[in-house]
Amino acid sequence: MPTAEMNTQWICRVREALAEGLGVEDIALRLSCAVEDVRREVEILRETDNLGRLYERSEA
Repeated sequence: MPTAEMNTQWICRVREALAEGLGVEDIALRLSCAVEDVRREVEILRETDNLGRLYERSEA
């Protein structure tokens, strides 16, 4: 599987876990990755104003 596709899948899994209400540490454990990587993804979501939208969708 190409790296770009793997990255996209990882990002989707992080977003799904956030929508489930998991914290960054729990997500890192679930995905077997570094907490810092998950924190960076959350930072990107905040910078692009997508973090709030993520939670709005999960409540709908």
